[in-house]
Amino acid sequence: MNAGVFYSVFENHSESWNESECAVLRTLANEAREKLQSAALTIALRQIRRSAQPVLSEPLFDLLAWGWGNRAWIAEIEYLRAIFAHARATTGSILECGSGLSTLVTGALIDGGDTILYALEHDPVWYEKARATVARFRLSNVRPLLTPLEDFGEFCWYGLKETDLPHDISLVLCDGPPAKTKGGRYGLLPILRPRLSPGALILVDDYKRADEKGIVERWLNEFGGSVTVMGTQYPYALVNMQPARENDSAPRP
Repeated sequence: MNAGVFYSVFENHSESWNESECAVLRTLANEAREKLQSAALTIALRQIRRSAQPVLSEPLFDLLAWGWGNRAWIAEIEYLRAIFAHARATTGSILECGSGLSTLVTGALIDGGDTILYALEHDPVWYEKARATVARFRLSNVRPLLTPLEDFGEFCWYGLKETDLPHDISLVLCDGPPAKTKGGRYGLLPILRPRLSPGALILVDDYKRADEKGIVERWLNEFGGSVTVMGTQYPYALVNMQPARENDSAPRP
């Protein structure tokens, strides 16, 4: 019996077993599910890597989502399609705020090229998952960084060293830190504006939320640029930054 059939039989007939049998079978079923999810992720990422012009179809998205296994917190299909559209076209480095499935997708898209993805993660558990998964799939263009949140007074942001990031970031995937963080995602530009290339693009996820709309509006007022709202069911913002002004400064690099 293969893993998929075993998992299906257990899930559909678990009431047929006694408590001790269920404990054993549940362990086996979990192992079977993990193997299936790993296989699904492998197939999906391989398809992205091998395609000259990859397209994120709904079946491919479903395969990625199920393979990653954290469905409630992953980026939705419209945001991932934006990553498909921009990751290979960007001319500089890519910065990701908050790691997850999008880290793997972006890493697969840029695999074999010169672009480097720097993925910031404040949570040690999620950092380790991202680091281990990136290593397992040999996504050599991805640099996961453990960056605990630090308090900058008005807001909290990822704690970075001077040498962590380059000065040629042309695409930012802004899906973190978590909404409950003081200041939300506002700290991106006060801290990292000098690291962004002229005309850099920022993809801001969760734009249906009032906090994200307010943060983007404040960015535009303080740093310039323009915004285009994309997506229908799961809106996101495409922020196009103007060249950095001379008086743009940051508390820390």
